[in-house]
Amino acid sequence: MKSIKHKLILYIAIILLLVCGGLGVIAYQNAAKSLIANAEETLPVLAVEGSKIVENKLDGQLSVLEANAARERVSNVDNTWEDKKLILNNEVKRMGHLGMAIVDTNGNALSSNGATSNVADSEYFQKALSGQRAVSDPFMSEEYNALVMVYAVPIKNGDSVVGVLTATRDGKELSDITSAITYAKSGKAFMINKNCITIAHSNIELVENRDNDLENVKKDPQLQTLVELEKRMMAGETGVGEYEYNGVFKYMGFAPLESTGWSIAVAAPKDEVLAGLANMKKSSLGASLIFLILAILGVLVVARMITATLKASLNHLKLISQGDFSVTIEDKYHRIKDETGDIVRAADTLQKTMRELVGHLAEKAETLSASSQQLTSSSQQTSASAAETASAMSEMAGTVEQVNQNMQQVVSVSRLTSEHAEKGNQGLDMVNRQMETIAGQLMLWPHP
Repeated sequence: MKSIKHKLILYIAIILLLVCGGLGVIAYQNAAKSLIANAEETLPVLAVEGSKIVENKLDGQLSVLEANAARERVSNVDNTWEDKKLILNNEVKRMGHLGMAIVDTNGNALSSNGATSNVADSEYFQKALSGQRAVSDPFMSEEYNALVMVYAVPIKNGDSVVGVLTATRDGKELSDITSAITYAKSGKAFMINKNCITIAHSNIELVENRDNDLENVKKDPQLQTLVELEKRMMAGETGVGEYEYNGVFKYMGFAPLESTGWSIAVAAPKDEVLAGLANMKKSSLGASLIFLILAILGVLVVARMITATLKASLNHLKLISQGDFSVTIEDKYHRIKDETGDIVRAADTLQKTMRELVGHLAEKAETLSASSQQLTSSSQQTSASAAETASAMSEMAGTVEQVNQNMQQVVSVSRLTSEHAEKGNQGLDMVNRQMETIAGQLMLWPHP
């Protein structure tokens, strides 16, 4: 990648991606925290509202039942069963009960359909006999062969409790109420009693089977987080928590029903609680992409402006390097007030300086050329003289060589002459000695 423009686009795109990515991660985390905080605040409130709805439903049924129990024809122990039965059947039709019954203080029940039973051991009977209103947990009834729940109120004669009036209703009613309480896409409500038995759920089989997570956790340890929350529910707390159920992580808010000891919870999958993050992620990615494209376009424009100035400077410098100092850079580049403009002005200054230098060098070159011609002429003359001198020197060398040879001959002759002279001297000495000998002899001779 040799182009500055491409490098600028690449680097700024990377920086923008890092910035947008970082901001996106921070925004995502903050949004997730906000959604979780909102869910943790909303779910308990929703559970409280759900508990109020259930309480109101229960209170409505019990209030109507108490009104019937207070009727003279029902509370009068002397009134005939047939008359009381007529009243009960009419009320069953009006209220949509499965049946009603009057129970004496020993727990013997006479039902509106003519059936008899003993409910002395039932919790709802014991509570109503003590003078309190009561509602049973949903349970499977042998009499109705269905899931039912029983509402019970005391029958009083003055201040004395003389019996209990009950109304048996469809045990799915609680589940119908809780199923109407929703959160997010699939969040539902459910209810448990004080023993952790499921009494209302969108899966009615759990209610029919009296599902109990305190028992289930013994086989499935993953339910432990749910059980911990349900223990808080059984303790009558209002709160929120996270748990895993059948491999799905959920948030749950819960609140108690004060009158019954039950507790209601509203649970929703974590993915749905954070569903807004998916839309936010798409929006953030889309916005980031748009801003990235706009930024790249902006960088492209700026990069073109920068590279145009640099290219003008580069082309100018290339011409200067080729020895062309005649072309000037356009004035618009001189007006740029940043570093690229400084480069243009520096290149222009370089051109002017080089042009002046070249002109000065040209003048010097002419002077040097004239001097060179003079030097050439002198050199030629010097060369001729040198040639003559070389010839004379050559002849002199020959003469010297001849003289040297002659000298050698003279030396040789001198040596011979010397030798002969020596021999001559020796001969003269001999002659002198002989002549002296002869002279001596002559002196010895008698003179005449």
